[in-house]
Formats: sequence, structure tokens, C-alpha cells
Amino acid sequence: MPDQSFDCIVCSHVLEHVDDKKALAEIYRALRRGGVALIMLPVIEGWAKTYENQTVRTPEERKRHYGQADQCRYYGADIRDRIRSAGFQLEEFTAEGEDV
Repeated sequence: MPDQSFDCIVCSHVLEHVDDKKALAEIYRALRRGGVALIMLPVIEGWAKTYENQTVRTPEERKRHYGQADQCRYYGADIRDRIRSAGFQLEEFTAEGEDV
């Protein structure tokens, strides 16, 4: 798609399964300036840093490390920095209360 093609992009539980740096860059490129990217992902708030291990490659190893055969990482609180470093401004909403 051409640059700045979309007013809104929804990315629901995808980033933990793919190269998130590339995916965030692509979302940013395709999103119209002033548009909204809704990015949903699991975060382990008690962890300051994301756990990922580049040597883990097979589905069996991924299941052992991440609990799913196709997952690449467990996000810690630093996910916010990853999102901002892709160029986004960040607002956060948790899945609780009236917003759910």
C-alpha cells in the first residue's frame, strides 16, 4: 500500500509473533499522519525488559520459552519504548472497567 494510506490500523496480538521492529515501521509508514494505530498485545508489567532469545527458532523451543509454538517474545514494560521509537505517540488503555 502507498505511504499514509490508512486513517486507522488495528494490530491485535500480532507483534509478539513477528519481527516487531519491521511491523511497527510498516504500520507507521502506512498510517496517515494524525491517524490511529490500535495495537493490542500482552505485557508482563512486572518485567522491565522484554524477554526474547534469538537462538530460539523451532516451534518446540518457542513453546518451551514462550508458551506458544509461534510466539517470539514476552513483552515487558519496555514495549512502550519500542512503540515510541517507531515514531508513535502513545496512549494506553487496559482491558478493564467501562472501556472494555
